Amino acid sequence: MSFPASPSPPHAERASDAPSGVVAASAAGAVPPPYQVRPAEQGDRAQVEDVMFRRLIHLPGDVYFRDRLQSARDLVIGALGCEDEGRPVVWLLADGPEIIGCTALLTGTLVPGWPEEQQTDSALTVSALFTDPTYRCDRPGRFLIWWALDYAARLGGIQWLRAATRSERIMRFTRDEIGCRDIRTVVHHGRHLQLLQQPPRLMPSLPVFIAGPSAAHPRPHSDARAEGQGA
Repeated sequence: MSFPASPSPPHAERASDAPSGVVAASAAGAVPPPYQVRPAEQGDRAQVEDVMFRRLIHLPGDVYFRDRLQSARDLVIGALGCEDEGRPVVWLLADGPEIIGCTALLTGTLVPGWPEEQQTDSALTVSALFTDPTYRCDRPGRFLIWWALDYAARLGGIQWLRAATRSERIMRFTRDEIGCRDIRTVVHHGRHLQLLQQPPRLMPSLPVFIAGPSAAHPRPHSDARAEGQGA
């Protein structure tokens, strides 16, 4: 999973801090949202692979970290167009026709290290997140996480949005930029693993930045857990 850290976006520091005039203009249709979120399809594979390739070649040289992200990349490719419990797994962030980011959301706590009593919590796990580094000035990773928090809140019944990382940089980004305060460190396979979770929350100003479907989005069913583990 990759949460890129980059300079502040040209819009507003937080979705809830958007200027009231901008919110009103967007609500009236005068200012269309700059980004769109939509479920991924098999036909998106080439663009999605390009985004992930550009992210991977900009990573530091930690071989283990690269291997973990390569696994996340394989999950995304395998889950394009798939569903998990009736919901799309892979979602795309687009700037017009250009795909600039993607994330994979799976039901349950699918990362190691959580206490046994918390593994049955109702949760969505951010199993992968990639953004195009050429868009780093717009902070697309932050918009995807905002959207995921709002999406989970609109689904109802979800207690936590969860993720895990071995990167101190990503941990600081989620803490300082996203406001994640529930962070714990465990040792897994001899390495530190940061466990991250936030309660879902509605973000009324999100449509200023992102246009996308509601939480209810019926699609033909396919088993993402079976199909999402390889390219």
